[in-house]
Amino acid sequence: MPDQAPDDQRYTRIARSLSAQALGMAVDASPYRPRAGETRLSMLAVRPAAGLLSDGDTPASRSAFEAGLAGLIGQLAAAPVEDAGPLGRFVDGAGHRREVYGPLVAHQVFSAIALGRSAAGAIGGGNARRAVDALLAPLADACHADTLTDWDEPGSAPRVAGALWRSVAALEGALLTNDHAAGLAALGVIGRISQTPGPGGALHPQSAGDTPDAWVYRELTGLHALHLAAQVTRETGWAVRCRQVAAYHLEHTQPDYTTYQPWALAVFAEDGGTAVFAEQQLHDVQTHLAIEGAGGALLPGLLLADAAASLSGRMVAGWSRLRFQG
Repeated sequence: MPDQAPDDQRYTRIARSLSAQALGMAVDASPYRPRAGETRLSMLAVRPAAGLLSDGDTPASRSAFEAGLAGLIGQLAAAPVEDAGPLGRFVDGAGHRREVYGPLVAHQVFSAIALGRSAAGAIGGGNARRAVDALLAPLADACHADTLTDWDEPGSAPRVAGALWRSVAALEGALLTNDHAAGLAALGVIGRISQTPGPGGALHPQSAGDTPDAWVYRELTGLHALHLAAQVTRETGWAVRCRQVAAYHLEHTQPDYTTYQPWALAVFAEDGGTAVFAEQQLHDVQTHLAIEGAGGALLPGLLLADAAASLSGRMVAGWSRLRFQG
């Protein structure tokens, strides 16, 4: 239980307001040129999904989301086949590419769809169905290629955050399409990672070659994914594990390692014992938006939308309506 009940409504309001500010100003920064032979997909395409998560399923947000799906589908269809796969081509507003970005895009699209549906498998037709299919195909390929086989091989600690993100997105997609086998596989990976903590209760071990900032980045991105898994499944053991990881970082992580990207903000904000960490994250976002401007606004905006949906209870409510059938 929380040491002291935080003001969830206050944090929800702040996250929603900052998300709207960030998403409203976000652009793909210049210079923004891929290397020869490289294809990049802009995460700006998922901005309408984030708006729906943050603001609620209103006629305006639903209309923007449907239009945004068309743009996302077009990007995915036009991208050539490459070793990285479509999910590995997504970049933030500054042109940076991270392995968690593609699954983050899939998660926000899947969650926006789930929040507007009332029964398992009820995706509907049109762009929603096409977007789910377009995102699930490369996600399934990525899961079978590595998530389910080698994330826990010796020396593979850097794979943990990516494995969690791919598995969470795969689980959400499986719920939307009623793919029981894929869902069970994803649950298995998440369960094994949650039961293999690092020293002191951290999410995963820190190898000798890890720099502190790279390791903390993986910790916070992985924690964000594990928290989503706990909300999607209502698995209390995973929620408890999230609190343990958050408590570890409250004690051990310096503020300058939290960056301006508020990964796992909702985990820290929902417990009075760790809310000061969330306060630091929100402060960092505000400072960054004021200094860096539009080019660095996209990713914080997406993550704040996730936080607003989580803290308001909408994330849990949306996914709680979906169960595997048959």
